[in-house]
Amino acid sequence: MARLAVAVIAAACCTSVACASPAQAPPPAAPTSPPPTSPAPALADWADGYCKAVKDLTTEVYTLPKPFDIKTAADLPRVETALSTLDAKLSNAITGLENLPDLAPPAQEANAVVSDRLAHYRDLRGQVVEYLVVLHRGGVDYAQSALTVLGIDMVAYKPAAYASDVPGMREVMKANDNCKLVS
Repeated sequence: MARLAVAVIAAACCTSVACASPAQAPPPAAPTSPPPTSPAPALADWADGYCKAVKDLTTEVYTLPKPFDIKTAADLPRVETALSTLDAKLSNAITGLENLPDLAPPAQEANAVVSDRLAHYRDLRGQVVEYLVVLHRGGVDYAQSALTVLGIDMVAYKPAAYASDVPGMREVMKANDNCKLVS
């Protein structure tokens, strides 16, 4: 009988362990949002280089002498100085853009932005160099025409795409002081 009692007690213990409610697992941790990530260093470096390259040209058209202010040959040195300054800024922008690395996906659209800007700035620089060469021979009328055409070409330029439209670039550009007037 002792064996029977031990067997019953053992069976009761096994049954109670098997039927007992499972131990309560700790509640799952509340989902946390991932910490904000900083922009990829390559993207931030690219945006800084891009903005430094083009920022001086964003308002340059407004510093050019107005064609109606050029009335005599005495005004030609002022035009020459303005064109020389624009030539230097275009040269710096072109060099800065040429030195930018190509970006990989998903930001590869930035490469097309650079190509478009380079083409525009090279065309403008070609015009400026031509105007500088002919300025004194062409006289006042030529200077007025050159300033008019150059102003129109600078203001009318609409890029095929903007750097700020490249995925991830808008946030990077907002955080960069060099990019205040650049898009």
